[in-house]
Amino acid sequence: MPLLSIVLPSYNEEKNLILIKRKLEELNFNDKTIELIIVDNGSTDNSSQILKEIEKSFSFIKIVTLT
Repeated sequence: MPLLSIVLPSYNEEKNLILIKRKLEELNFNDKTIELIIVDNGSTDNSSQILKEIEKSFSFIKIVTLT
């Protein structure tokens, strides 16, 4: 169980999500003591596809999609 949970809201953040993914890859961070929960609030851009890629790449990231 993670010691720290971070919730990040997201709506039409395609460009920023690409940046976040790139920064996480640079950090090579995969710590089981934290979890990052990204909540997609019904984005209409390509955010949902990018979030799926991010979730597959990082085990500590969970995606919640609201419609």
